[in-house]
Amino acid sequence: MNTRKAYHSAVALGYVYNDHFRSELMIANVTPIMVAKRVTETAPLKTVEARHHPFVSSFETNLYIDLFAKDFIRPFLTLGCGLAIVSDKIIHTTKENSIPAVSETIKSRANYNLAANIGVGLTFDAAEFGVVELGYRFSDYGRTKRTLYKDSNNITDRGRLNLREHLFTFAYRFFIY
Repeated sequence: MNTRKAYHSAVALGYVYNDHFRSELMIANVTPIMVAKRVTETAPLKTVEARHHPFVSSFETNLYIDLFAKDFIRPFLTLGCGLAIVSDKIIHTTKENSIPAVSETIKSRANYNLAANIGVGLTFDAAEFGVVELGYRFSDYGRTKRTLYKDSNNITDRGRLNLREHLFTFAYRFFIY
């Protein structure tokens, strides 16, 4: 995905097994701010532009391994997998020399992909009922198929959009006893 920034929101519910292992079920949504763009020149004065707006919803289970359980600052590793529901909204614009631009929006079918992630981070004891967490996570949500063929000249834009994310996190984790 040719994007620099995205909104990522997530909610998780977890369980601590012992001092070294914990897991969580997470629901997340990813919405890119900037999108992939393809411009095709079909004639000297005519251009076709396709802007892709992918949307991702994921349902994942994550396993955390705390490396030094008794320290104030604890490094951790995390691995996860689950289901990613990926769709793509394509805004197709045709521009000719003296004619105003014509835009059309096409929404793709949802694709169901395997979501996978891996990450590292640090946990800091903040209070009796919680910790502060700083981390990095790389997520792969699979691909979305894109097909665009709505032009009078039968111009097609087919291919796949890979959806991956580098996420830096700051979180507060509550404990309920």
